[in-house]
Amino acid sequence: EDDSFGTFDGGAPLPRRFFTEAGTQSPQPDIKLEVVFVIDASSSMALRDVAGSSERRLDAVLDTCSHFVKAQRADPRAKDDVYSLVLFAKKSRTPVCQEDSRIFLRALRSVNSPAAGQTRYRSGLHEVVRPTPTSHMRIIFLSDGKPGDWNESTCAWFQQEWLPSITGASLELHCVGVGSGETEFGVLQQMAQLGQGRIFRTDLTLSSLHRTFTAIGSSMTSSRGSGGFTSNIPKQLRPVMFAPPPGSWKPFIKDTTTVGVVQLNCTRSTYDWDASARDITKVSTESVIVKRTSRPFAKGSFRFVFEMVELGKTTRLVAKESAFATMNLDAELCNVKSSCLARYIAKQLMKQYGISMHVLPCCLYESKSAKNNKYSADSADNCLGFFCGEEFLPGVFTKWLSNNGFVSDESTTDEAACFAHYSLERSRGDYLITDIQGVVSNRGAPTQAFHLTDPQVCSWDRSFGPADLGPAGIQMFRNTHKCGRLCKDLRLPPCKAEPGSGLSSPKLLHHDHQDSTSRVAMTNIYLHCYSRCPKAFHDALDTGLELRPMRESLEQAGRQWRLPSGAKVFVRPESYPEIIQAAWYHKLRPHHVVVAFEYELLLAAALEHLPSKQKVDLLSRDVLAKLDQDGDIVPVKHTFLDEPRQLRNPNSVSQSTSEAHGQLNHRRIILDATGSSTSPRSLPAAAANSQFALH
Repeated sequence: EDDSFGTFDGGAPLPRRFFTEAGTQSPQPDIKLEVVFVIDASSSMALRDVAGSSERRLDAVLDTCSHFVKAQRADPRAKDDVYSLVLFAKKSRTPVCQEDSRIFLRALRSVNSPAAGQTRYRSGLHEVVRPTPTSHMRIIFLSDGKPGDWNESTCAWFQQEWLPSITGASLELHCVGVGSGETEFGVLQQMAQLGQGRIFRTDLTLSSLHRTFTAIGSSMTSSRGSGGFTSNIPKQLRPVMFAPPPGSWKPFIKDTTTVGVVQLNCTRSTYDWDASARDITKVSTESVIVKRTSRPFAKGSFRFVFEMVELGKTTRLVAKESAFATMNLDAELCNVKSSCLARYIAKQLMKQYGISMHVLPCCLYESKSAKNNKYSADSADNCLGFFCGEEFLPGVFTKWLSNNGFVSDESTTDEAACFAHYSLERSRGDYLITDIQGVVSNRGAPTQAFHLTDPQVCSWDRSFGPADLGPAGIQMFRNTHKCGRLCKDLRLPPCKAEPGSGLSSPKLLHHDHQDSTSRVAMTNIYLHCYSRCPKAFHDALDTGLELRPMRESLEQAGRQWRLPSGAKVFVRPESYPEIIQAAWYHKLRPHHVVVAFEYELLLAAALEHLPSKQKVDLLSRDVLAKLDQDGDIVPVKHTFLDEPRQLRNPNSVSQSTSEAHGQLNHRRIILDATGSSTSPRSLPAAAANSQFALH
């Protein structure tokens, strides 16, 4: 969920159609983009301190703009794009206006602008030529410092006049902060958020500038046409006016009559993750008095963000409240739940490998003064009954990963992606931490630390709120994640291998000096148990298009995907006899489904269309067996490995009459490390036959 004061790039859940059309977006017709470079030309841009270049900051940026346009020209869809250049300081001018790439590049070479004066964002924005209603405008706004004119008046002008004049078109306002002064770029962050774009921070090096503009080009390419993915969350946000982003901490709490500040009597509840219960548990409840601003300074897909403090304390806080006219307590608890689980896994990562990932604690506040949980513009306190609170994080936020597949090009993305990969392995494939965003302290130093906020969990039962994409989100990460240096250093198995195959036992969570190539990736076979199995449930599995290839492949191999007990089986035909043997220990019923991990996404898609009134819920998801790459099976009983039960594929050994008499062929038994026999108990031979009735 994109709820922090940081990078907001459409992190809301993808529509269901995204997961039922081969995981791709529908092709969009070629469109014409109006690209506008709005570049700071104040006195600081005259400095010659860009590594890799002897030119002024301004000239290095203009050269980067030239490289950007040349790269865009290589895309056939960009042949009709037009470009403009706006230079601003205290005043602004437009050296090039709405020219094609050839004329723009020629004109750019002749631009010789002085870099002088103060930084005034309003002058640069005011110079942008208003688009036609059918235009698709992409603005790249770059500055190296804090503006001197972003006050209440300018902030209101930006929202009430400038944005409405631009947003008749399809707008993306991408903002770039140049230099190391991260706390100076709060206004750029707010502009990008309200302008449906992204905030980028670049170092004073030519290579960093080029990487940043390449990332912007990639974002523009992916959103060309439809403006990117669309959300299935309603967009009827309650109307608000945003305050300028917070600067230095002002003690507004001392004056109870301060305009724009409300005082609330609240109950604050803190939670923690209970690993045994696999849920959050309440740790404490305390009555507090809080003061918070009446206007937010940031927003996400679901929530508004306000400054807040508790009376009697000096810790700077933020309140995060539903952006809709009504709130849902369960949704707020899901935000707390995601933070608690991410915090728990981050502590494990820190404890086991020393990697500093800190997730901010998230508390739930209940306002005692709120009359109901519906927003009213006429109410005195102007707030809802429940909201979340956490510490304020200063600086420019980076979003490394989103829950819709976005991956940042930022240099620290390797650590964030490794955290997501680790969460999948640590939970044995049940949970994925995504929407990883926050700030980095001591960047590049041995003491570098990540401070994260508003993570989102994807889970198999979609129990972490509306932004939990469930199995589809987990599968998307597995398909797209590329292990970096840190994943390899931690010996995490390839992400496309079965989650938990490398970290399935506690001792493998520590450095065990075992060569990573000696680990065999296992594929899990799961036993799903559902709450009900009405006719609609069976129809979805028996006739649904999602599972038709699995049914047909089993039928062609002479296997039954519908067992006489009523349970369903969706596995590869060649592993079918082994899996049926493993299922012998379980009393299967019509509400059970045996499914290979690779088919779980299709199973979820088939059942996703069931009406909620059918009340078909996934009650449990247990590992039934494990298959290695050679087809050898390790049955699992009561979710713990039954180690003596490791069997070889029957086709890989000499055949025996033992199995015809209800005994297992001894040649299929895999000896333990000492060479002693680990014969399993006898299994009925008929269990390997698809006609055998399982009870």
